[in-house]
Amino acid sequence: MEDLLYVLLGNREAARSIVAETGGDLRRLAGMELDDLTVLPGIGEGAAAKIAALFEIVTRIIRGQR
Repeated sequence: MEDLLYVLLGNREAARSIVAETGGDLRRLAGMELDDLTVLPGIGEGAAAKIAALFEIVTRIIRGQR
């Protein structure tokens, strides 16, 4: 999981922080606000926005939206 997050974010520290915070279960990120994410080591506004965008894309795919 860390390697996939690293590819998405381009930041190893951010990837490790997310895995540590979620215990490897990214569904736990779904309820977090951007401010909650930016307090994690290595995660700035850009990385938090990428994570939010990823969840929006996944949500739209599941709902069959464009």
